[in-house]
Amino acid sequence: MKWRWRAQDRGAKGYCGGGKTMKPTVRIENWRLIKLRGKPRLYGDVCGHPRTGHEKGVVTSHILEIDEGLSKAETRNTIYLLGAKAQPRASRSSSLSKGF
Repeated sequence: MKWRWRAQDRGAKGYCGGGKTMKPTVRIENWRLIKLRGKPRLYGDVCGHPRTGHEKGVVTSHILEIDEGLSKAETRNTIYLLGAKAQPRASRSSSLSKGF
């Protein structure tokens, strides 16, 4: 999947995009896409973040661009290297039907 958040929807003042600014590169594992306040974000476990180090259950700022084929996502402040994607959660009804 590859898409780019439209410029008029970004709402990020000072966004330069396209690699014109130096952003830290951080690895995110066990990630999934979520929507928060109407904008797409990543949720997962980060490794090597300049402010937080290693932390589980992190929600990023909104995504400006993502390319799963290249395993990269860009937010306002950070470039994320996409590691393993989170496994889909089993729904409660499917667990109950299996006798759990």
